[in-house]
Amino acid sequence: MNRKWIVCLLCLLCLTASSSAEYIVSPNSAPVHMRKSPSTSSSVVTSLVTGTEVTVLTPPVTPQPSDPADTKKASDPKKTDPGENPPDTPDWSYVDVDGRRGFVKTEFLSETDPLSAIRGTHLYVLSPNSAPVNFRKRPGGRVLGRLVTGTEVQVLSEDKGWTQISYDGNTGFVKTAFLVPQKPLTGYEAWITSANGGKVRLREGAGTTYGVVTRLSVGTRIEVLSEDAGWARVRAGKHEGYVDSQYITPARVE
Repeated sequence: MNRKWIVCLLCLLCLTASSSAEYIVSPNSAPVHMRKSPSTSSSVVTSLVTGTEVTVLTPPVTPQPSDPADTKKASDPKKTDPGENPPDTPDWSYVDVDGRRGFVKTEFLSETDPLSAIRGTHLYVLSPNSAPVNFRKRPGGRVLGRLVTGTEVQVLSEDKGWTQISYDGNTGFVKTAFLVPQKPLTGYEAWITSANGGKVRLREGAGTTYGVVTRLSVGTRIEVLSEDAGWARVRAGKHEGYVDSQYITPARVE
């Protein structure tokens, strides 16, 4: 093994021994920039949101060159990569996030997970209009699926009105406004009722402007799948749709 490889191995061992895990904490919820070198004028490697776990490392040090020409080049400050031999910068920390390395300001790091109070907790989807809620790859991004009221999800993080969740083996985002701590009443048996004995319209959506799927007679047994804002999404035999909640009763109607 030559000298170069020995030096590299020693540097790697040094980095491993001195690493520690910390978390990103942004005072204003804005993403924290990871930069190529310890300077606000340096290029941004990536941006990290509050709660991101990072590994704090010892900044890399370039081995002393053995060639006289290399020595002359290294002694010229204009030709030295600031990321290779950073100055003594206590205001900056050298970190690793999923294999990507760079510098972040030390003031944005914490030994305590700022999201520990909510991370891993379970919440439930509640749609204000009974329509399924979009489950997105990123805030405002591509839709991965749609979650109905009552769906249970696991919380990973929350920032700027969006909550990162885990659901059915997938990780994505939903608007925080559509999550509640208690499961909405869903999946129960009920019956159709009517003050004048007339049939009740089962509609395609939660509102009188939606088309009629079928009409349900008084006493029809239904399964309530979700309920919110005066409308219930129900299953009646082979049909599924929405009915006005005033026409639903938990008591059997003969």
